Amino acid sequence: MVLGAQPIRDVQIVRKVNRGTVLELLRRKGPLSRTAIARAVRLTPPTCFAIGAAGIVHQRRMALYDAVRVVH
Repeated sequence: MVLGAQPIRDVQIVRKVNRGTVLELLRRKGPLSRTAIARAVRLTPPTCFAIGAAGIVHQRRMALYDAVRVVH
């Protein structure tokens, strides 16, 4: 048994759950700002940014805010 391996696995599970939650929101609502995503799913804006940075969503510049959408 490797001491400390369980917390790493727990973090990976949380990341997958967060990613799925954000993707489901974007499928239902369409493009949203990171701030709107963070508020809707109760995650921090940096967490939402990290999900976007992982290449799962595409960021585009809009007039007043950045919006993200699911990459197909």
